[in-house]
Amino acid sequence: MNLGLESPFLTDYENKLYLSERNLRVLLSKIERYKAGEKTQCAIIKRSNPLDPYCSNIDEIAVIGIPDEKYYTAREAGEMMEVDVENGKKF
Repeated sequence: MNLGLESPFLTDYENKLYLSERNLRVLLSKIERYKAGEKTQCAIIKRSNPLDPYCSNIDEIAVIGIPDEKYYTAREAGEMMEVDVENGKKF
């Protein structure tokens, strides 16, 4: 399925997980809540639903958000495009 958002490179992957803006914002919110000391699993569960217009072809998966300071302990974070760095500050 070509969403108009994918490059030809991304269409080469057999397994795909589609996350909506809402999914991403909720995951970021859960990470912030965790960092503030609230109890949260920092996760969203996605299940394949053939009726969804962007149906993931993975039956079920847990997507787990990790705060940067816990994730990048063994290596530096990779480079990002400057526009994405600036846009990321909005969240």
